[in-house]
Amino acid sequence: MHELIHRTTRVKRVCGGLLLASACYGSFKVEHVRGHHADIGTGADATTARAGESFYRYFIRLLPRNFCKAWRLEAQRLAQNGLRTMSFRNELIGWSLVSFGIATFFLAWLGWRGLTFFLLQSLVAIALLELIDYIEHYGLSRKRRADGTCLPVGAEHSWNSSFLLTNLFLLQLQRHPDHHLFPRRPYPLLRHIEDSPQRPAGYATMVVVALLPPLWRRIMDARLRAYLERSA
Repeated sequence: MHELIHRTTRVKRVCGGLLLASACYGSFKVEHVRGHHADIGTGADATTARAGESFYRYFIRLLPRNFCKAWRLEAQRLAQNGLRTMSFRNELIGWSLVSFGIATFFLAWLGWRGLTFFLLQSLVAIALLELIDYIEHYGLSRKRRADGTCLPVGAEHSWNSSFLLTNLFLLQLQRHPDHHLFPRRPYPLLRHIEDSPQRPAGYATMVVVALLPPLWRRIMDARLRAYLERSA
């Protein structure tokens, strides 16, 4: 679903939105493409995890901020087109209705247990998606020019890794710096960028490590400091 929302065709973007709505996370489609990719590595981007921040604190901080940011971005888009925020042209309202429809279906079909299952699987899906974002940008920030503006997004603002097994399963997703340089490049074509910060392992390992904050900080804080010292 992550790759689909970046595609150039409307059909693929809608499919990505439907997949996100099936986990009650349609707001990700708006905030990720129009917010995160523009603000990565700045204070305006809640998706860029701060150095020393645990995943759990990051997750609690990120959810309300990104939801409100998605609404603000969508309101701006609608206003530019002379449309009201509270209308069916609002993408977030559309995805929310899809999520509500799926929840209603599970409630009617399986009762409260079905609804509870749907909401729990949504929470797990959202947590896993944001866990990957946490891993991809932990502690990296964009430097500012003398006038206060940020430097352009570069390969140094995302963690990269190129382990064979993860690449085969996730179609090169872990080559994340190249994705931020070329968001519409299909995942199978993403390149390994040696000069970007490198994770010590693939997603399968790093997801488990990120859930254990002391171990995560022991591994990643040292790697982050080493990379920043080299790049300086």
